[in-house]
Amino acid sequence: MTKPIDLAIRSAALSILAACSPPASSPDDVTRDDRRGPDSLVVDDGEVLQHEEVRVEAPDPRDPTATCVEYRESVSGTSADPRGLPAKPRQRRMGPPSQEVWGGRVGGGIQCTLTWDVTEADVEVTVTPTCCPMPGGRQQPCPPPHKQMMRGHRGIEERVVIDPAGQPRERQIEWVVYEPSVPMHACGRRPEGFELRDAPTPGLAGELATMAALESASVAAFRRLARELRHHGAPRELVERAEEAARDEVRHARTLRRLASARGGRVLPWRRSRLPVRSCLAIAAENAIEGCVREAFGAALAVVQANSAADAELRDAFRIIADDECRHAALAWDVHGWLMGRATPEERSVVAELQRQALASLDHGHAEEATRRALGLPDALASRALAAALGKELGIAA
Repeated sequence: MTKPIDLAIRSAALSILAACSPPASSPDDVTRDDRRGPDSLVVDDGEVLQHEEVRVEAPDPRDPTATCVEYRESVSGTSADPRGLPAKPRQRRMGPPSQEVWGGRVGGGIQCTLTWDVTEADVEVTVTPTCCPMPGGRQQPCPPPHKQMMRGHRGIEERVVIDPAGQPRERQIEWVVYEPSVPMHACGRRPEGFELRDAPTPGLAGELATMAALESASVAAFRRLARELRHHGAPRELVERAEEAARDEVRHARTLRRLASARGGRVLPWRRSRLPVRSCLAIAAENAIEGCVREAFGAALAVVQANSAADAELRDAFRIIADDECRHAALAWDVHGWLMGRATPEERSVVAELQRQALASLDHGHAEEATRRALGLPDALASRALAAALGKELGIAA
């Protein structure tokens, strides 16, 4: 890889931002599209190929949300009210309940998803503490997964298609338990044994509070990295950059806590295990996963968010965070280079495979749609494309 790390990260992020922007069009830039009307002129490189007569089916003119609201009002309190009908056994879903009424167009009608009688409830959730794979065993056992009661929701969910005549069909009703979203924490910069003591509240404030907790945890991780680099005789510059990264993360945590608090969020306590000094190979393995891959991916996400978040305050915050995280990712790759210079060929092969696995296992989002848009996060498809572009820029084999 010859391109500087920060430029590689920004190139990957900008490729996604460009793909999400509507392309500029001109009269001469006409491509084949099955949605054209009759006698459409097809042009290819300026040459007229043919006229085509294509029958276009008119889209359903009804407003999907309004149609679903009308349906909900028409069945509420009647014999068709789903609260009085048999339902499928209780299902479990991750995350907060969807909005009360959602509508979208499907072939031949309007598809509605309705939630009824949603209430808070205690939900048993499996919590898995963060533990990174370490070649040659770990110095300290990872806390095992355990059950924990958290505040979630339960209710009735109905899915139905309203045909063009206004009649319901393909109706499905089920009881649902909505488990709180327990964040999928990355390895490496999250200290060994890290876990949140409580689940975040749903919505934007909860996501910001979770991000603040993760930034706070990264302070301990960078301080540990600085201590370990000093212990193993790394160049002074790397030690100082790790200490500076810890200070950056203190600022990030404060900023995100302020943003969360202003939106009704609360501080999320977290716990971790003791952090002893590890072998160079153990440091390299963790750094490959969290620093070289996940921190670089987080920096690319922050670049996207700095351009796409819903309000100026969030965009400004993510712009500063993106600049810092790009430097942290560059530090990770410089630490990687120093450690690989001390490693055997077999150890280098192991670490390279850990990078590849980390790229393939990146989390591509669990936030609800409104929260995702507010934070400026890409959807799952764009997030996967971002990971692929980042892997190519960083030279990590897919």
